[in-house]
Amino acid sequence: MRKIAIIPEAKEAAGFSAWLGQRGIEHHIGEPTSEGYPVWIYNEAEIETAQNLLDQFKQGIPQPVFIPQKIKRPLPQRKKHTLFLWKRKQLLDLGPIGLTMAIASFGIALVSQLGHRVDLVEFLFYSRYVPQSGVISLPPEIMTGQIWRLFTPIFLHFGLLHIVFNLLWLKDLGGALENRHGSIYFLTLVLVIAGISNTAQYFVSGPAFGGLSGVVYGFLGFFWIRGKCDPAYGMKINPSIVIMMLVWFVICLTGLMGPVANTVHGAGLATGMAWGYVSSKATFFKKKR
Repeated sequence: MRKIAIIPEAKEAAGFSAWLGQRGIEHHIGEPTSEGYPVWIYNEAEIETAQNLLDQFKQGIPQPVFIPQKIKRPLPQRKKHTLFLWKRKQLLDLGPIGLTMAIASFGIALVSQLGHRVDLVEFLFYSRYVPQSGVISLPPEIMTGQIWRLFTPIFLHFGLLHIVFNLLWLKDLGGALENRHGSIYFLTLVLVIAGISNTAQYFVSGPAFGGLSGVVYGFLGFFWIRGKCDPAYGMKINPSIVIMMLVWFVICLTGLMGPVANTVHGAGLATGMAWGYVSSKATFFKKKR
């Protein structure tokens, strides 16, 4: 472990801590001295990268999605990328599950011609049948073993803007989550959000829906509530992002954007918020023990 800098102000130290954490540099912000807050880097192999990031931070390069938290305790961080989706190197910076989801969504969009040939991807829809009014029961396909239908509607997209919007948010929010918590945690959360939101949408409007937006709203809800309930988590989503996504949610509810799977959005958001709240409390009680 090596000290690379002393940052005079607490706010700047917190910002640099978030800057390092979002890029996967494990570090420690030490107790303040008369000169300021010392920054320690755990891994010798990351010293040069951390020093380059310090130079970038001093130049005021913005952080578009996450904002730093106040320093309350040392915050060891895991990897997060903040890069755009379309460059080869940046694609490789996605977590393995997130990258697989992006490739699957893109490939299925090509096969289905962005929804113009749904007959080729029918096996990925939640069901072929509309639910009977007043009957709460999973469709026959799922009941007879086609369990994948609970989740695979997330890979179906019905327009260029639809898939671009979802993959960009998968890159920012999903990439941050997988690189912070690991692929198993990420995959579990994706399956829970997808299963709940897809099932809710099916019972509200039938099986004609698809897209990653329910999962994206789940990620939004997770980071929003986790950051509020656990300040020491070290990652707080920018309020402007939350406002923008909620405004978009309301606009979709009005019908101005045409037919939209609004129940998927709402159920995904609620599931992510619940997960964020429970995980923050679990962390709190773990610290108390």
